[in-house]
Amino acid sequence: MFDSDQRLWMSNECGLCVWENNRFRHLQQVGFNPIGRILDLDRNSLIITDRKGIAKVNKHTLKEEVYFSKEGMGIIRPIIISSEQQIWTANTQIHANKINILNKDLKLLQTISCPPDVSIQHLMEDKQKRMWVTTDQGLLCYDVRSKKRLEIPFSLNQLSRQKRIHFLQPYQQGGLLIGIANEGIYYYNNQQDSLLHIHTHQKLKDKTYVCYIDSHNGIWLSNQKDDFQYYPAQLTYSNLSSVQESMKDPFIKDLAFDQEGFLWIRSSKDIICYNIQSDQIVSHWKTDLFFGNLFIDSRNDIWIINNYLEVRQYSTQQGKLNLKRTYSFPNNVFSISEDKSGRIWATLSDRFAILTPNGDFTYQYVPNGISFSQLRTLKPTRSMILFTISNGIYKFGDDQQFIPLDSLFVANPNTITVDPKGTYWIGTYNTGFIKYIPQTHEIKRFDTTSGLIENNIKSVIEDKNGNIWFSTSTHITKYDVQNDIFSCVYDKRFTKGNLYGINCCAIAPNGAIYFGGSGGITVVYPDKQAEEAEEIPLNLDLVIVGNQVIRNLPDRLLLDYRDNMITFWYSGLDFKYGASLNYAYQLEGFDKKWINAGTNKRVTYSNLPSGNYTFKVKVRKLNGEWGKNELSMNIHIQPAPWKSPWAITSYWLLGIALTGLSIWIIVRWRVQQERLALAERQKEMNQEHIDFVTNISHEFRTPLSLTYAPLKELVHNVWTKAAANC
Repeated sequence: MFDSDQRLWMSNECGLCVWENNRFRHLQQVGFNPIGRILDLDRNSLIITDRKGIAKVNKHTLKEEVYFSKEGMGIIRPIIISSEQQIWTANTQIHANKINILNKDLKLLQTISCPPDVSIQHLMEDKQKRMWVTTDQGLLCYDVRSKKRLEIPFSLNQLSRQKRIHFLQPYQQGGLLIGIANEGIYYYNNQQDSLLHIHTHQKLKDKTYVCYIDSHNGIWLSNQKDDFQYYPAQLTYSNLSSVQESMKDPFIKDLAFDQEGFLWIRSSKDIICYNIQSDQIVSHWKTDLFFGNLFIDSRNDIWIINNYLEVRQYSTQQGKLNLKRTYSFPNNVFSISEDKSGRIWATLSDRFAILTPNGDFTYQYVPNGISFSQLRTLKPTRSMILFTISNGIYKFGDDQQFIPLDSLFVANPNTITVDPKGTYWIGTYNTGFIKYIPQTHEIKRFDTTSGLIENNIKSVIEDKNGNIWFSTSTHITKYDVQNDIFSCVYDKRFTKGNLYGINCCAIAPNGAIYFGGSGGITVVYPDKQAEEAEEIPLNLDLVIVGNQVIRNLPDRLLLDYRDNMITFWYSGLDFKYGASLNYAYQLEGFDKKWINAGTNKRVTYSNLPSGNYTFKVKVRKLNGEWGKNELSMNIHIQPAPWKSPWAITSYWLLGIALTGLSIWIIVRWRVQQERLALAERQKEMNQEHIDFVTNISHEFRTPLSLTYAPLKELVHNVWTKAAANC
C-alpha cells in the first residue's frame, strides 16, 4: 500500500515493512506477527491488523497508539475505511457474521449483525456510498451514512444468491466487477442494471482468489497459489485452455479452420472440432496410437495421418467426420499438402506420394543430395514450399519441379508465409525472422537486437490488415508492417515449460488468429487496440563488489583498487511481462558500445583499472523500442597507493631529480674529462717546450763545444806565453 507520502508499506508473516528513501526497512517492533492488512488512515497514522486485533500505528514514531480487540478475534481480513472516515470490519477471520464500525480512535460506534449462516469475505464501498459485503452465501448491501441494509438490485441478486463471492470491486464508470466461485467474472452495469459475463474461460474454480483493478481498468487475478492472470480493459487475446481438459495429450500440434468456420484441433492422441461461436466442443476423437498431421484441402476434405503409415480422407459437415477412403504407405508419412492443381501430396521419408484421380499414388523425388524436413501448402495461394535441412528453401514451380527460392539461403527454417504482394516472411530456428521481397531481392532480418523477444520463431501468419503475427516459444509478436514496430502478446499459460507448437496457427473467418501449443490455444484479436507501450521503470537491485553485497546504493560508488570485480543486478518493474523484458547495458569508460543482454538481468566486470565509470542500463519496451528512462550509476575506482596522484607526483619529482642528477654527473664527468685532457695536453706542451729548448741548447752546445776546447787551449797558451815573458 502506498500512503499519502508515497511510502510503500507491506505486510507478511514476518511483520511490517516499508520502502522509503530507496531502501526497505523491516519494522520488527510494530505489531504481533503476522500482519494481515494495512490501511492508510491519514498523514500521521496507519491501521494494521494482527493476531491481537486492530492497531492504530503512528507513521513517524512507528508505535502502536491504540488497539481494538474482542474475544475470538483473529487476523482480520475484511476491513475498510469508509468515505465517512469510519472503519468497517468483520468481527473475526473465520465465520464472520458481524460488522463492527469504529471511529478513527478505534472506539466502537456500532455493530451490525448479518444473517447467522453467512461468513463475510470482503467489504467494498462504491461511489454511491453503499457498503457491499461479500459472503459465502451471496451479497449484502448497507448505506454508509445511515448504516441501514439496502435492497440488492434484481439482476445482481439473481446472480449472487446462495453463491460464494470471491471478490467485488468498483469497475468502469460506477459499475461493479464480481467474481463468483465455479462460474466466473461478471461486469455489473449499475445504470442499466445489467450483467455481462466477461473473460468467459476463467471459471474461478480454486478455493480463494484476490483481485486488483489498476488505473487502466486492467484486472489482476491470483488464486494465491501458483501465479496471477492479467486481463487488460481492451481484451487483445484470450486462452482456450478449456479444450485441454478432456484431451489425452494436451499438447496441441495442428490448428485449421474448415469452410464452415469450425476449428479443428489435433494433438498426437486427439482430434477435436470446436465451435468458436458457441465456445463448445462439437466432436472429439481419441486414439491410443498416433494422430499425425491434420490438413484441410480446397474441397473441405480433412486428411489425417493415422499411426504414421496410414492417411485417412474425411468429408465433413457441421463438425462431423465421414470416412471416404484410407491410404496405406510403405514408409512413415510426415505431412499432407495440396498443390495448385488440387493434387494431394504425402511427404514420406525419402520421396513424395502424389494422389491420382483414380485413387492411386505416383511418386516424385527431390533433387539429388537434398535432405528435406517438410512440405507445406501456403494458403490461400496453395503454393507449396519445401523446407530442407541444409539447402535452404525450395518452391514447387510451374514446371512441376522443386527449385531453390532465388538466391536466398535460410538456415533451419521453421515456418513461412507469403503475403498478397509476394513478400516472403520466414521464421527460423534460433536465427530470427526474415523478410524477403523476390522482385527486388531485398532481405531484411530481425532478431533480438531488432526487438524480438527471442530468435526461435515457431509459426507465422498474416492478419486481414496486412500485419504479420508470429509465435516464439512462449510469446506472440505482431509486426506492424507500415510503422516498422513490434508489439507483444504474452499469454501467461505459456510459461513454466508450456510452449507454442511449430506451424500451429490459423486465422478464423472473423479475423481472430489462433496459436496452439502445450499451454492451450491463444486467441488474438488483431482489430482490438493493444495497450500503448509505456516507459518501464528500471531498478538497480543490488551491487556485489568482490564478495560484499551492497544494497543501500549511493549516488556515486567509491571503490578501493582491490575491489575491481563488480556484479550489477538490475530489473525492469513490469509485472505483466517482467520475465520477458530485454535489456542492454554499457559501462562508459570501458565498453565502447551498448551490449545486448537479452533477458539476462546480471552483468559482471572484473580487473577494471582505476578511474571513473558510469554503468548504464536500458530496457526494451513491448513495441520493440528502447525505453528512454535509462538507469545509471557513477563509479570511481581509486588507484593503488603506488598509482595515487601523490605517488605519481613523487615519481615525477624523483624522476626529475634523478634526471638532473644524471645530467649534473654527466656534465661533471665531461668537465673532468676535458680538464684531464687539457692537463695532458699541457703536459705534452711542456714536454715539447723542454724538448725544444733542449734541442736548441744542444744545437748551440755542439758547435760551442767544438770551438771551446781550441779556444781554451789558445787562451792557455796565450797566458802561458805572457807569463813566460814576464
